[in-house]
Amino acid sequence: MRLACKQSFKTTKAPRSPQKHKSVLWWTKELTEMRKTTNALRRKYQRTRDNAEQREKNKMTYFDQKSKYAATIIREKAKS
Repeated sequence: MRLACKQSFKTTKAPRSPQKHKSVLWWTKELTEMRKTTNALRRKYQRTRDNAEQREKNKMTYFDQKSKYAATIIREKAKS
């Protein structure tokens, strides 16, 4: 019975290391580091609640980093 099934049904082998996400050609290590920094600054800004002055500083730092990150992404996409 098993021999008949093996001969009649097509089976495919599973890939050895399945890739969860396809990488993008224009993505660089610099972008990875900027992404981590930007996310850390966002969390820092969002968690600052008591001190309004410090929250405003964190907000400005985060938005500056966010705009640099977005500009770098656009630049890298254009280069590729």
